[in-house]
Amino acid sequence: MIDRPMNAAAFPRRSVPPTRRPQLRLAADVDAMSALQPDWALQYDQLARGSFFGSVQQARLPQLHLAAETLSKAARQRGRTQPGAIGFALGLSACGPSFFHGQRLGSGFLMIGRGDELDLTTPDDFQLIGMLVEEPLLADIWPRLYQLARPAWLGQRLVLPLPREAASLLRARHLGVLEGAVPDTDGRAATCLRDAILLEWLRVLPTHAEVPDLSAIDARRRLVDRACDFVLAAGDEPPTMLAVCRAVGASPRKLEYCFRSVLGTSPSRYLRTMRLNAVRRELRLCGDPARTIQDIAARWGFWHMSAFAAAYRGQFGELPSRTRQQALAA
Repeated sequence: MIDRPMNAAAFPRRSVPPTRRPQLRLAADVDAMSALQPDWALQYDQLARGSFFGSVQQARLPQLHLAAETLSKAARQRGRTQPGAIGFALGLSACGPSFFHGQRLGSGFLMIGRGDELDLTTPDDFQLIGMLVEEPLLADIWPRLYQLARPAWLGQRLVLPLPREAASLLRARHLGVLEGAVPDTDGRAATCLRDAILLEWLRVLPTHAEVPDLSAIDARRRLVDRACDFVLAAGDEPPTMLAVCRAVGASPRKLEYCFRSVLGTSPSRYLRTMRLNAVRRELRLCGDPARTIQDIAARWGFWHMSAFAAAYRGQFGELPSRTRQQALAA
């Protein structure tokens, strides 16, 4: 019997889908954090004093988006991520509480909400892992897992405590996906990976949850937003706290209470910090060299340049002239 060479064509190789590792992108400014996420409409404001450092890592799978971010300084992020999707996020920090749409929560709490609105205030040294799931996928998979229709509370803004072990395990599995090779196509490999990580997140959810009455929290958030809008609209003539109280129809005590319960800080401190962030944003975005730092600072109510420069450096860890130079050189 004569051995014949085997015809390789008779055994076609199974194609291996292309993969890639999600890139870890770094930011040295809160506006750079927004720029790293161009598919989302988010604005970050830095609340804590000092130099900022952040990172973003994201991966797309069929009907699902994974993300992880870190922020070295307390910040508030507002805007939208992905309309038509339900977002799940887990925040981790030992430096203080977070505020999710005005709801106070500690480290290791799960946040749930629609992708058409986000309002999240975070402390120093904060890490967030998150997942956005398109609603049709969630509506399809939930009955298969629990033999029940997708519950209405899954589309509400909700905060759920997680046991420490469950939070640690979920974080490890989520970051493991982001640090590994992710299929570049929407084939079977990508679908299998999506289903695996989606199950890890759904595993920590209860089958039933009580939705709290958020009307009082929403009312406090609306009052805070009106106060912020009023101050920003005033431009170069920042109003006094009494004028802010009159504009929003609240006593000084009520205004203080609303800001501390929604954002964890006083109205005077937050509104001043917001104006400093507005100056920094304009210094970075204004490409007209004829506009001076003094012009931009005065537009936001900072008339005394020495005091402004000191406040700016204390807030962002650099002088406004440095910010301006970097922007014009870019």
